[in-house]
Amino acid sequence: MDPRGASRAAAFAAVSLAAALTLALWQRRLSRRRSTRKKASNSSREGQELPEWIANAAAAMPCLDAPGGGRELDKQAVHDLRRELFCPGQSVSYANSDPLMVVRGRGSKLFDEAGNAFLDTRNNVGHLGHSHPAVVAAVARQAAAINTNTRYLHPNHVRLAAKLLEKCPAPLDRVFFVNSGSEANDLALRLARAATGKKDVIVVEHAYHGHTSEVCLRGGVVSLIVGRGLLHPPPPPPRPAPP
Repeated sequence: MDPRGASRAAAFAAVSLAAALTLALWQRRLSRRRSTRKKASNSSREGQELPEWIANAAAAMPCLDAPGGGRELDKQAVHDLRRELFCPGQSVSYANSDPLMVVRGRGSKLFDEAGNAFLDTRNNVGHLGHSHPAVVAAVARQAAAINTNTRYLHPNHVRLAAKLLEKCPAPLDRVFFVNSGSEANDLALRLARAATGKKDVIVVEHAYHGHTSEVCLRGGVVSLIVGRGLLHPPPPPPRPAPP
């Protein structure tokens, strides 16, 4: 063999061996990292699994018996009854194409009656996702004990209030517990009016504020709500024509 060729072959073999060793070391390190992460993940999930009866309930299909007897409630039957029994003002997502019949949720996913999974990007997903074991277990424990309102005393009310206020800047030192964003915005307007004695409010066009009468406000790009009336700002000046 030509000495130059032998030298090149040896160099190539050395480079190949070095690359193989580097790849093997990298794969070993990656495997260790994955193993460490898996152990940490499993450790963090200890005690977070759903109790068996809750897991069974979460995996079960809802009752599909039609009200008053009759055919089984498939998606079309549910949609038909929805149109018959609900106010038409209550919309159904994707009703103009193929509405979803969602029967359960887990993490960031929703599942329909056929088991198809959908990434939930709009359904008011909880901060910890759907059916988080710790949240489900806490709700189950509380519902098994008592489910009432804040007109009565309960330790959890003041414990939660204290935790919330720890995260609030001064002078915020009082809490109101409400059941929806609509109610929160409605209450905020009442508090602002009580504190200032004024009724003027500025809202942004098409911004969603809720469904109570107080917050169902519509106007221009920026509208001024004076008392109960709506004043639209003057339109912006026309843009100059391009040269």
